[in-house]
Amino acid sequence: MKISFFAIATIGALIAHSHGASTVITGITTSEGWTNGALNSGVQTLTGITTASGSSTSVTFATGFTGDPGTTNGTYAETTTFPGYTAAQTDSRVDTGALNVGDGDEYTWSTSTIGSGDAVFVIFNGATGNNFGAPDSMRLTDGAGNFLGNAVALSIAESDAFGRMNLARDQNSTLANRNLYGVAVPVADFGVADLSQVKGVKFGTVLNNNDFHMVGFAAVPEPSGLALLGLGGLALFGRRRR
Repeated sequence: MKISFFAIATIGALIAHSHGASTVITGITTSEGWTNGALNSGVQTLTGITTASGSSTSVTFATGFTGDPGTTNGTYAETTTFPGYTAAQTDSRVDTGALNVGDGDEYTWSTSTIGSGDAVFVIFNGATGNNFGAPDSMRLTDGAGNFLGNAVALSIAESDAFGRMNLARDQNSTLANRNLYGVAVPVADFGVADLSQVKGVKFGTVLNNNDFHMVGFAAVPEPSGLALLGLGGLALFGRRRR
């Protein structure tokens, strides 16, 4: 039996697509429970993320932050208990974060080693309409501000929200019904040969002074190999029928 070139090309294209620049986070899990699209669901500790490729329950959070929060930036929380600016971004809680994250801020995980099958992620909240904002890129670092590998563009739209939350601010009124977003980038896409050097990540332009909940990395699976072969089989079947 001859193998169809179309089938091979189909499988190859699917595999190539699975290594795209960035992947939208479509859901999360927390130790307290989470319902996608819920308001005020009482979530706190993040335990896993879900993308189109699958779900991960192995999550490592950034433990350090380097940047200038400025004098007008503050923190937010689902409750009225506000951690410090750095703590709000480096804890494991979805319901805390920092207002108006700056361009070029660096998040580090000096005691953890990132793996080749991991993906770096960020979870943030965004406004709507002309005020919608998201980070435009990320790049791995050595934890001391030096870049490693190449920058990766982040692609996320206003319609990609995976949930909502009301967030109180320590310096202003409540952010009501705020959309939550997340995006992940496979480590391989950064093109870093020696992953033992990777100790952090920096973001490029953060549009509309976006508000970050947390940054970290997780083992996000690739699409099922059996599913890819199944699609290739359909292509072969179509070839034989002609």
